[in-house]
Amino acid sequence: MSAFPLTDWQFWIASLIAAVAVYCVVRPLIPRRSSNRACPKCPEGTKPAATSRKAKLTVEGSPPAPRRAARGR
Repeated sequence: MSAFPLTDWQFWIASLIAAVAVYCVVRPLIPRRSSNRACPKCPEGTKPAATSRKAKLTVEGSPPAPRRAARGR
């Protein structure tokens, strides 16, 4: 068997491309264990409460009709 062509520049370029491809394929499969930056005191695996955002436009492109405040809740 012949040895790897360690002195050939094409070997290193092809190896680099293969390593980047493996990284791009494997990275989404590895779970992240970083702290939650939005809520650092929240326990692991939980997300902070989502804030509600009002729509500025409807599907038709016109502003939505104003809503009355909900009473009795």
